[in-house]
Amino acid sequence: MFTRTLAETGPEGLTAVSVHPADFEIDMPQLRSHVEAPMDDAADLLAMYSASGAPVVNGGYYAGIRPARPAALVRNSRARARLAAWTNQQYPTA
Repeated sequence: MFTRTLAETGPEGLTAVSVHPADFEIDMPQLRSHVEAPMDDAADLLAMYSASGAPVVNGGYYAGIRPARPAALVRNSRARARLAAWTNQQYPTA
């Protein structure tokens, strides 16, 4: 949700993307919902997403190198606005 909001409201020239957490090896294999990837593969993905001119969609969600459909709440602009307002109340800027 934060990534989509950041893509819409962030500074000019910023590209924000989300990736499926199973694309990065973590120490909780019992919670993995799809094929785990070694850290070298994760580093390659980060390099690809970060490359100048990378074919990524600002605010997009990816599973590996393919665009994926994010959860319904991510697509709900009202829910994202409520989350942003709540976050700003919890962590006001100076």
